[in-house]
Amino acid sequence: MCSRRLWGVAFVVLVAATSSLPPLLPAQTKKAPGDAVQSSSDGPSAKKPDSGSEGFKDSLIGKLKEALDAADDITGQDGDTADQILRDADAALTRIREENRRALEQSNRQVRIVNSHCPNVVLFLLNGVGYGDLGPYGQQLIKTPIADILAAQGTQFMQFYAGSPESVASRGTLYSGRLAARGEQAGEDWIAVRERDCTLAETLYQGGYETGLFGVWGAGPVERAGHPNSQGFKCFFGYLDDRSALDFYPPTLWRNGDQVPLTGNQGDAKTQYAPDVIVDAAKRFIDAESKRPFFLTVAFPMTISGSGQEVPDLNPYADQDWSTAEKTRAAMITRVDRYMGQIVQRLQERRVLNRTIVIITSDRGPPNAAEGAGDRFQPTGGLRGRKGELYEGGIRVPLIVFWPGTPLAPAESDLSFGMWDLLPTLCELTGTWRRPKAIDGVSVAGRLSEPAGGEIPPGSTLYWEKHAGGLAQAARVDDWKGVRSGAAGPWELYDLKTDAAESTDVAGQHADVVKRIDELVKFLRP
Repeated sequence: MCSRRLWGVAFVVLVAATSSLPPLLPAQTKKAPGDAVQSSSDGPSAKKPDSGSEGFKDSLIGKLKEALDAADDITGQDGDTADQILRDADAALTRIREENRRALEQSNRQVRIVNSHCPNVVLFLLNGVGYGDLGPYGQQLIKTPIADILAAQGTQFMQFYAGSPESVASRGTLYSGRLAARGEQAGEDWIAVRERDCTLAETLYQGGYETGLFGVWGAGPVERAGHPNSQGFKCFFGYLDDRSALDFYPPTLWRNGDQVPLTGNQGDAKTQYAPDVIVDAAKRFIDAESKRPFFLTVAFPMTISGSGQEVPDLNPYADQDWSTAEKTRAAMITRVDRYMGQIVQRLQERRVLNRTIVIITSDRGPPNAAEGAGDRFQPTGGLRGRKGELYEGGIRVPLIVFWPGTPLAPAESDLSFGMWDLLPTLCELTGTWRRPKAIDGVSVAGRLSEPAGGEIPPGSTLYWEKHAGGLAQAARVDDWKGVRSGAAGPWELYDLKTDAAESTDVAGQHADVVKRIDELVKFLRP
């Protein structure tokens, strides 16, 4: 009899809980899209809801416990029954909250999915391809016909910047919309996106987009930077980090939370070239999602050791009188250009190219000569600096945007902005209304064409940090660029309008400009 009474009390409280449970918007929970939730042994778990939601649930459970404690004659078996009621209630409330979240999320997403005006976004993220490595930016020796065509029919940005001269931090600024200065040290890497951050992929996913990452995640250790599934990418296939991406014939690749074997690379065999497999998977993603808006990132592994083992062959440069490292790098860049052509062709075959924004960019400047990027190819396009340096050659990178039938900008643009600005810019171009708060990036969508009148939106905040080997800083104000080593070192100053190669330090002649840059950096990095 007492047990029935206890269940009756529990039922009343649960009904009250269900009817008063507040709607939870998707941004209130940080979880892998769909059902791609990892166990603690397989990878990161779903992100925790905010403290307000947890507090509400705890309050309901507390009220239920009080009601049970107030019931008479709870002893022995009845006490066990009461404990079971509490456990069941906790599980039921959690399930109700999750179903509520999923229902609202899908409702929000359906609103976006039925809107045929939502453009797809395909982002080709290259690794260490310098400002001068592609044909549109002056490359004479390495063939990049697809990049040439997309630049000729789209917009080529001449003053776009990576988030950092270091790959991991730079990718983090892309996904988080924040400057590298907001990051933190994680092992050997500086990371600019944290597991708790709302990312570009998550924002677009919540806005109705299907999301996929194929290639290298490489934004930092998953326990700190998060797993791609828990950072908004519903589908992930490839490498989790840069170190594993050094192997172009790996025995396994990650598919979401599971490692899947490449049968052709078992034992000592090396017959399945991972980039081929990754690009094929990306094309299948387009096939599966072509009827809905989608955000596809293809992040190519492109590290060169100089041995020639990073590509299946050295064509079309095998007969050139170059070093093996140079042939390998040239063959890889041309091969990646061909991959981009295959994916664009698949977009055309699925009849979605005309409503797709295609973006080509790189996460940092080129490597040094020992890694295959000697002076033969002029990989920085005449700019000073390489990978790991804050001079223009280390951070100014190609950006080509191709959107058929939508003349957002002239064929060539001198608009200066950074990788952290892509998040709010893509949100505006896709009409995604919910955006992360407290980001540094600003939308430059309103600045991509000549203003038709009215106020021009504010420009990007251009500030960079390097952390490997000691802190270095750089900032740009108008056409002035300041660079220094350490947080208290003297500033070098360059006028990029007349000296893009940063050959002449003019800090001594422009103390007022140095002061402006110093004040900006102190504001950003007190």
